[in-house]
Amino acid sequence: MSGDTTFVAFTCEGDTQGFVLPKGGVEPGESLLEAARREIEEETGLSEITLIRKLGVLERLTLDKSRWNVMHFYLFRTDQVDATPTETDNHREMGWFPIDAIPGTLWPEQRELIQANRDAIVRDAGAAA
Repeated sequence: MSGDTTFVAFTCEGDTQGFVLPKGGVEPGESLLEAARREIEEETGLSEITLIRKLGVLERLTLDKSRWNVMHFYLFRTDQVDATPTETDNHREMGWFPIDAIPGTLWPEQRELIQANRDAIVRDAGAAA
C-alpha cells in the first residue's frame, strides 16, 4: 500500500459481477462484532484486524427479494496486505482499492456508505496507525 492513501478491502462473491464489502450472518452464540471478524476472515482472508468503530447499519432486500437483511458494518484497520479468502466456495478473491477509486459494487448502498463516511474513515484509519 502507499503512504497516505486509505485502501478498502472488497471481495468477489460467487458468480456475481462486481465487488462487495465482507458481510454475512451471525452464528448462534456470536456477537455482531464476532460475526464481523469471522466474516471478514472467511471472505477476504484478513485475520490481523483492529476494530476502529462501527460504521453503520444498512437494510435491503435479498437478491431474490424474498426477505429483508439488516447489515451492521464496522471499520477495521490492518497492516496485512496479502490475503486469500478462506471460504472459497463463495468468494473468489479479495482486492484492495483506494477509497477514492472504489470499484462498482453489487450493492450500491455499500458504495454510498463508504462515500458518506469517506472523510471520517480516512481520519480514523490514519489516527489508528
